[in-house]
Amino acid sequence: MLAQQIALLPAWWQAKAFTSPWALGLYPLVVVLMILILARRPQEQIKRKLKGFILLWRLALLLVLCLAIAAPVAHETHEVQRQPYVHILVDNSSSMSIMDMTEVSAMVEQLRGAVEVRQDAIGGGTDSRIYTHLLRYLSADETIILVTDGNSYDGADMEQVAQYALSRNVSVAVIPLKASRQDYAVRIVAPDVAMDGADTEIRVVIDQAQPGALPRLTLKDGDDILYDQVPSSSVLSLTTRFTTGTKVLSAQLLTSDEVAQNNQAWATLQVVPKPAIALVTKRRDSPLAKLAGQLAAVTIQDYVPQELDNYYAIIIDDQSAAMLEPRRTQLADYLKDGNGLLVVGGKGSFDFGDYRGSPIESILPVRTAGAEKTDDRVNIVLALDISASTGGIGAVRGIDVEKALAADVLDQIGTHNQVGIAAFNTKGYVVEQIAKMDNRQALVDKISRLTDNGGTFLSAGIIMGTKMLRNQPGAKNIILLSDGQSNPNDNYQEAARMAWNEGIKIYTVATGKFIREETMQQIADTTNGIYLLANRSNRLKLIFGKDEEQRPLAFYDLAIVDENHFITKDLDMSAVVGGFNQVVPKDIARLLVSTSQADPIVVAWQFGLGRSVVFASDNGLEWAGQSYGQNASRILARMIAYTVADPQRKEQEYLRISDTVEGKPAEVSVKSSQRPMAENVTFRLGRDGIYRGELPLEAQGLHQAFSLPYAVNAQPELARTGYNPKVEQLAVLTHGTILEPDAKQVMEYALSRSKVQETTDTMLILPFALLALIMYMMELLIRRIVQNRIMSKN
Repeated sequence: MLAQQIALLPAWWQAKAFTSPWALGLYPLVVVLMILILARRPQEQIKRKLKGFILLWRLALLLVLCLAIAAPVAHETHEVQRQPYVHILVDNSSSMSIMDMTEVSAMVEQLRGAVEVRQDAIGGGTDSRIYTHLLRYLSADETIILVTDGNSYDGADMEQVAQYALSRNVSVAVIPLKASRQDYAVRIVAPDVAMDGADTEIRVVIDQAQPGALPRLTLKDGDDILYDQVPSSSVLSLTTRFTTGTKVLSAQLLTSDEVAQNNQAWATLQVVPKPAIALVTKRRDSPLAKLAGQLAAVTIQDYVPQELDNYYAIIIDDQSAAMLEPRRTQLADYLKDGNGLLVVGGKGSFDFGDYRGSPIESILPVRTAGAEKTDDRVNIVLALDISASTGGIGAVRGIDVEKALAADVLDQIGTHNQVGIAAFNTKGYVVEQIAKMDNRQALVDKISRLTDNGGTFLSAGIIMGTKMLRNQPGAKNIILLSDGQSNPNDNYQEAARMAWNEGIKIYTVATGKFIREETMQQIADTTNGIYLLANRSNRLKLIFGKDEEQRPLAFYDLAIVDENHFITKDLDMSAVVGGFNQVVPKDIARLLVSTSQADPIVVAWQFGLGRSVVFASDNGLEWAGQSYGQNASRILARMIAYTVADPQRKEQEYLRISDTVEGKPAEVSVKSSQRPMAENVTFRLGRDGIYRGELPLEAQGLHQAFSLPYAVNAQPELARTGYNPKVEQLAVLTHGTILEPDAKQVMEYALSRSKVQETTDTMLILPFALLALIMYMMELLIRRIVQNRIMSKN
């Protein structure tokens, strides 16, 4: 027993753990008491040297005694193999009817003969709240295998399940499924409100359970056929124009597949009269004026009108600062009240119109600048996620993909920038301090030596990047490379807010198989940065890539920088300009479009409750003529629609009914000076001054209330079909894995999960007590020897 405790002393020394640490607090008191006792003894009794020796010896002896009283304890950790146990949860909702369960059933039968197996069904019928049901089975130290098509609606979300699972030490493995029968589902994506005569984008999305040819699709506007053929892809995009009134769109798949309810979809939209806007311009014949006239009821003015409240938006075309200054205060108030402003450049505005440093710049998302915009120091921290989740599940390692992406990002950053490298898992690490990027290859070499391990706290990377940038002069930016899979307890949003408070923008680049897009988007939005997928990371070159003055070109290609904005979302950019104004986005503005040489062209921001947009080219008469063509003009149309916002917000009264799905009530929105009254509908007044109520539940199909049609589409359980791989993210978040329906593989996983680390505590009082006794006996012996020598001399 003594030998065992002595062997554990090195382990105890590393942890320095005690059962009764309060006893160590006695030692200082004992030291003082010992010094006082020895100091009062007659000097002649004990020689000075012996007195000093006795003092030190007894102090050491008392220290050993205090350590023994404090009860040192050593923690031993060893692996214990428990009886393997498998808990299989099978999704029993209606959408599972087309999934092939043959291999899963055979796997379960094979497992029953080798290991303890429990199988439970979750969900059922149209109840597909998979994550809500999963929460009920998350017992401590459980090993769960989830068999589902991944289509979960309502109830708890994946993050809630992951957070609770981690707190209970539960891992969830997922078995991907394949469909045994073909099924199609169709849905319509359309705006609730459109403007009379304006181009309106309609999308029809087709899901299919198995690969193969798509069925014939018929899309109608009432009785008018808009499309009737076999689509070439699963997403059909159409641009059409409607006249005033309520329109009913219907999509029908001509197929005899497994589920008939999801082969038809409807959407209703209200087409309202064109909103009133004012166009302040010297050129009434410009392409800009013609385009605005197609989208809105345009009043062309030579000057900014004195009365602005009747207009949904104001378009200012190539006006000097001197022309705008008399109405600057009115324009600012107009924006703060929730209206829109679009400022179009040209040879009489911005750098040609004395905007620089003028008061009018205060309401714009840009400042005017010339050559100085390349002189400002730009600091960038490239923060790489090196957690275990980037290692991936499977042959392709996510960390290797991320390293390659990081090298590619460095290639896009101009050498005039100051660059630093950080890495993070649960903590942040400095790989390379911020310095002029003179040797790009040296940075790539350091990145290549990083290894993946540990959990993920995105906040650790953000905080480390913030620390590195804190004392740097100039613009501050973090490029965050990650899959977005973070610990559920990670407060990355607060870290992002702290970074933004220090003037730091975060550009998030998503990489990996299981990407948390919502997380990456939130971080970018919080700091007014941009979220990019890995295959779109080349857009960073448009922000950080300019090394030197570019040679003038005849035409400059335009490229989307931020595709997550209303103006640019799902937009194919195919436009050029022959010239532009020199502007720089303000820190809280969003750069949406630039030239291929990184010159800002479209910049937007919120000003009060309103929206302000700058198009840093002209009205199409000299520079941007090709940008007003039939296809390229979509981005100009989006800019005007963005500044207009809700084309009914200035109406005194209106009534809207939202489309819904079977099992959920349709919402009625009423703007009125009096509370509306209706049978079976209770209206409540919202903070925005709109009354809202819910209609009684209806079956799938088209219905009517208050003389307005509305659509009830298929239940969410049937609206999507096939396997949804997003469920595999749950395995990553809970430190589980992706399994094949193979009994041997599942058995190996169960065995690995049944190995647990147990910790035993061993008290180490005996070695210290024995040492104290030995020290005491040695003191007695030494004192006896010294006293005998003194007596013999006398």
